[in-house]
Amino acid sequence: MASTAIHDETYYFEDGSCVLKVEGYLFNLHRSTLRRHSGFFRDMFAIPQEALIRNGRSTFEGESDENPILCNDNVEAFRSWCWVLYAGFNELEVAKEGHHFTDKTYTHIASLSHKYACDSIEKWARELLDAKLDQAVGQTQNTIKKSTLEYIVGTSMQCGWVQTQKSSEKLLLRYTGGTPASLSRMLRFAESVCSPQLKARAFYAFLGAIGWNVCPAPTGRISLDLTREDTTVQVWWDPWEAFTDGEKITLYRGFLGLSRLRDQLRLMPKLNGGDNSCQCIRYDSLRSRWDRHALESSHIKDPKEFLIEVESRLKTDSNPRLRCSSQNCATVRLCQDLKHFIESFDGRLMIFFPA
Repeated sequence: MASTAIHDETYYFEDGSCVLKVEGYLFNLHRSTLRRHSGFFRDMFAIPQEALIRNGRSTFEGESDENPILCNDNVEAFRSWCWVLYAGFNELEVAKEGHHFTDKTYTHIASLSHKYACDSIEKWARELLDAKLDQAVGQTQNTIKKSTLEYIVGTSMQCGWVQTQKSSEKLLLRYTGGTPASLSRMLRFAESVCSPQLKARAFYAFLGAIGWNVCPAPTGRISLDLTREDTTVQVWWDPWEAFTDGEKITLYRGFLGLSRLRDQLRLMPKLNGGDNSCQCIRYDSLRSRWDRHALESSHIKDPKEFLIEVESRLKTDSNPRLRCSSQNCATVRLCQDLKHFIESFDGRLMIFFPA
């Protein structure tokens, strides 16, 4: 029976020696090229195959259109991967066209290179993808589509690309706007990739987007007749119908917990370790400075942003006695504790927004 699959216009080579089928398209590639770049295919070709009998003759998998090797891949991604294979992976040659690639194309190439054990190609594509993501993180507005970021996040989780996942999630969370619908969509995506950590970060991003005003204040004077509809006054209660009851509880619980943490941080936290042998500044003086900086930053509702502001004020304090390098200095240790707390904050949000 003749194959109903379509020959790929670019990568079905008449002199190819390995037929592969991807989403209804046939690719006829060269075994020598696959062996050169792919540990997966190199190992597969080394395994003896049993011949199948078709129409009275023996045939091997990948030998013909009627008996192709089936690849469970996205055809667009597979074409991108083939492009790199047939550029000979000459980095100078790839560089001529590589800068025209989109973030999605780099992800295609890196993901299939990961799957088929093309280590050098995966490394090259990932480095360029990470560079593009880092550049986007440094910009104030998103330059990468939400759907592309979702693809990158999901792929990086499957392939174990920690830095790529971290950067792409940071960009994706910018799409968590100040509406319940936007958060609901983000939560559905987090569920689809089985990431309770991303769900927790989405809740946290939503609180920032609404200015931590879970129960917003009225925008004008109100009538005591609460039964009267008044469009000039902000509603007292938003039912947030886009959320499930469980998500509403999680959101409020996280809001209350983080707000309580913010209130607790008005007092200087306990110092970790050290023996207080440094005499550059007395502990009481440091505590009074914390109290002053905390008061000046009291308008900040986000506990993480509050600590970032206080840390900045402590580091730039005009008192030269505070500029000490001793590891036993209370100020130095406090700044170290703050730095560690801030860096680990996002990773611990599940404490406040449990799955």
